[in-house]
Amino acid sequence: REYRKRAGYKVVAITGSVGKTTTRQITHHVLSQHFKTHQSPKSFNNNIGLPLTLLNAPKGTEIVIAELGTNHLGEILYLTRIANPDIAAVMNVHPAHLEGFGSLEAIVKEKMSISEGLLSDGIMIINSDFEQLVDFCRAKKINFTSFGKNGKADVTAKNICFHSLSSSFTIDDILIELPLPGPGNVDNALAAWTICKLFGISAKDFANAVKSFSGNVMRAEVMQAGSLTILNDCYNANPA
Repeated sequence: REYRKRAGYKVVAITGSVGKTTTRQITHHVLSQHFKTHQSPKSFNNNIGLPLTLLNAPKGTEIVIAELGTNHLGEILYLTRIANPDIAAVMNVHPAHLEGFGSLEAIVKEKMSISEGLLSDGIMIINSDFEQLVDFCRAKKINFTSFGKNGKADVTAKNICFHSLSSSFTIDDILIELPLPGPGNVDNALAAWTICKLFGISAKDFANAVKSFSGNVMRAEVMQAGSLTILNDCYNANPA
């Protein structure tokens, strides 16, 4: 934590039941074209991986993009107090790791504890398609910026189209061609756009960068086996 304070970079911290790694990598893919950016290597999102991410940022790094993971109560609170994020994003809440949490309500509380490490002028981002997150923020008087597909969010997508192995949508009347399949990846891209927008990235620059994003191993990874197309979504996968 002390090293993070002295290092001089800004920290983006991402959590959620699913989508952390893909969102982190899209965000890094875009921001690295405009800033000196460092990200978690693989899913370094626990009490060993997060410090390694912060400590290994090269000299001159302007933005560190980190994941915060959890499988039991109190883990994110511990991690966010190390990271002290400038921007924190909660992707979603699903019934994952229930053996450690017991209920979805406990998961909401755990994920939203990321806000307790935010810097005083930090920005909280949530997915407003999950009403539990909105209700929690309002009950706790946490100011937030929202993204989502419901049209009520501060940042939303229009004209969403799903193709066999890709998707497309518009933001600010700019067409985004996302080379990733499925509605979950639209959520991931919207979260990444919300973060990138806060760093001054234009929708046009975001669109140009995203079209060259190559995806992640074992996360809706497209594999060919002769005439068969396989979606490999096996990394620590939960039903959501």
